[in-house]
Amino acid sequence: MRISTLQIFNSNVDAMMSTQSKINDGQQQVSTGQKIIRDSDDPVTASQLKSLNNTQAQLKLFQGNITSAQNDLSLEESHLQNFTTLITQVSQLSLSSLNGSFNDANRNSIATQLQNQLSALTDIANTKDSNGDYIFSGSQLKTQPFVSNAGSTVYQGDISQRFLNIESSTSVAISDAGNEVFSSKNSYIATPSATNTGTGIISNVQLSNVYTPNTYTITFDPTGTTYGVTDGQGAAVIAAGTAYTDGSAININGMQVSISGTPGANDTYTISKAGNIFSTIQNMITALQSNPSTAAAKAQFTSIINNNISALDAGSQTVLNKLTDVGARLNIVSNTKNVLQSLLLQNGQTISTLGGADLTATVSLLAQQTTTLQAIQKVYVATSSLSLFQLL
Repeated sequence: MRISTLQIFNSNVDAMMSTQSKINDGQQQVSTGQKIIRDSDDPVTASQLKSLNNTQAQLKLFQGNITSAQNDLSLEESHLQNFTTLITQVSQLSLSSLNGSFNDANRNSIATQLQNQLSALTDIANTKDSNGDYIFSGSQLKTQPFVSNAGSTVYQGDISQRFLNIESSTSVAISDAGNEVFSSKNSYIATPSATNTGTGIISNVQLSNVYTPNTYTITFDPTGTTYGVTDGQGAAVIAAGTAYTDGSAININGMQVSISGTPGANDTYTISKAGNIFSTIQNMITALQSNPSTAAAKAQFTSIINNNISALDAGSQTVLNKLTDVGARLNIVSNTKNVLQSLLLQNGQTISTLGGADLTATVSLLAQQTTTLQAIQKVYVATSSLSLFQLL
C-alpha cells in the first residue's frame, strides 16, 4: 500500500497533538494534585468526588457556625457569671440594711452602693458583641434592651432567640432575650401603701403549686381589726369584715401571706407580680433613701426590703438557671465540633484517596511523554522536509 506524504504529515500532527494533550493533563495533575481533570476521565469516581466535596463544603459551613456559636455563647456565659457575682453582693448589702441599729446615714450608704451595683448590672444586661450587637435584646440587635424610664428599668427588645445550624439535624440557640434572663419569674411581692399608719409588717408571698395570677389588695377597716381582699378587677376574694389575727396566714387564691404587728385604720397592702431584677433593686434603693423615722415608716421599710429580697432571690435563681442552660448548649456545640472534625478528616482522606494524583508516578509519566513528544517532533521535521527534488 502506498502512503502519501499527506498521510505521514497528518499522522505526525495527530501524534503530537495527542501527546501534547497528555502532557497538558499531566501538568494540570501536578499543579492541582488531582488525578481527574475531566469527569469523562472516570465518570464513576468523578460523581463520588462531587458528592464528597459537596458534603465537605456543608461540613465547613457548619464548622463556621460552630465557631460563631461558641463565641456568642461563651460571651453570654462570661457576662452571666459576672452578673451572678454582683447579685450575691447586692443580696448581702440588702440583708445588712435590716440591721436594727442602722441609722439614716448607714442606709443611705447602702443605697449608694446598691446604685453603683445596679449601674454595673444594667451595663452587663446591655452588653454588645464584637459586631456592636446587643446580646440580650432578642432579635432587635441594634436596640438597647434595658433603659431607665420614670425611675424603673424597662425592657425594649423582643422575646426571640437566635439560632444557628451546627449540623444537618441540630440547631442551637445562641442568644437569650433579656426579659427572660433578668426577670423574677413566678415571683410576687407584697407592698404596703405609703399612707399606712399602722405597724403591720407583711411577709413574703408564698405561692402554692396552683395559684391564680392577679393583683390583690388587702384592705383593713377603719378600726384596723378586720380586713377584706379584692382582686385587680375589684371583685371580692375574701369578704370584708374578716377578723385579723396577728401573724396568721392569709390565703388568697393559692397565694399566702401573713401580717404581723398592728395595722392602722384603712391600711392597705398590694400583692403584685415582681418586676425585673433592676426594678427590684431600685425598689430597695428607694426604700433605703426614704429615711424612715416613725414606727409606721419603719414597718413599711421592713416589708419592702423583705419582699424585694425574696424577689431578688427568685431573679438570681432565674439567672443561674439560664447560666446552666447556656453551659449545656456550649457542651452540645463542643461535642458536635468534635464529631464534625472527625467527619471532615475522614471525608478529606477519602477525597484524597479517590481523587488525589500520585505525584511521583505522574511526574515520571510526564517526563516520558515529554521525551515522546520531542521524538515525534523530530520525525515530523525530518518527514516534512522530504522532497523528490533532493534526489535529482
